[in-house]
Amino acid sequence: MNLSVRLQTAASFVTEGSRFADIGTDHGYLPIDLCGRGVVPMAIAMDVRKGPLDHARENIESHGFSETIETRLSDGLEKLAPGEVNSVAITGMGGLLIRKILAANPAVCERLSEMILGPQSETGELRRYLYEQGFIIDREEMILEDGKYYPILHVVRASKKSELSDVEYEFGPCLLRDRNKVLYKYLGWRRTVAEKILKKLEQGDSEQASRRLFEVKEEMQLIEAAIQNYEM
Repeated sequence: MNLSVRLQTAASFVTEGSRFADIGTDHGYLPIDLCGRGVVPMAIAMDVRKGPLDHARENIESHGFSETIETRLSDGLEKLAPGEVNSVAITGMGGLLIRKILAANPAVCERLSEMILGPQSETGELRRYLYEQGFIIDREEMILEDGKYYPILHVVRASKKSELSDVEYEFGPCLLRDRNKVLYKYLGWRRTVAEKILKKLEQGDSEQASRRLFEVKEEMQLIEAAIQNYEM
């Protein structure tokens, strides 16, 4: 299948031979690709909306995977039994929603060997939650596609709890360690946006503007610290 670069990257993070579930499957492209290439022997395609799930089922049938890929109407991980799969992908939604999905089903998460997560926003908050829950990010890529930046996280259970710095939570320990080129572009874009916001806020004198000014200055400090990582 002609997957987007974002989904290709997510697919590359799935461990061969896994029992796999795609949460928020939409068109069902990811499980179809994985089963079609023999990466996984089975998959469950899940979505909270009946329309997209019906569409995914049609795609699955047309590709000949009705016996291999099961579809389930499910709010997040709700219809997944603990231990039923050992690999899940949750992509195409905000980081806070992904966090909510994981927090609502700790018994399922406890039995997973890996999670492939593709937050479209609030990635720092999601990374912090994962480490608080005893997970770590052992691989991460950032994709620039159609003018938007997409981080893809490979998450596993840690042998012991660990913490990251604020800069690592915000921008990803693996991306910073590897001096990821797409992250560097993203940092430049974030700095430009923050500088424009600062100029506007500095002209305001309201209490709300002062609070927001403080927040953006803190954000700028994180951005500058991350950029310095590339100049060491």
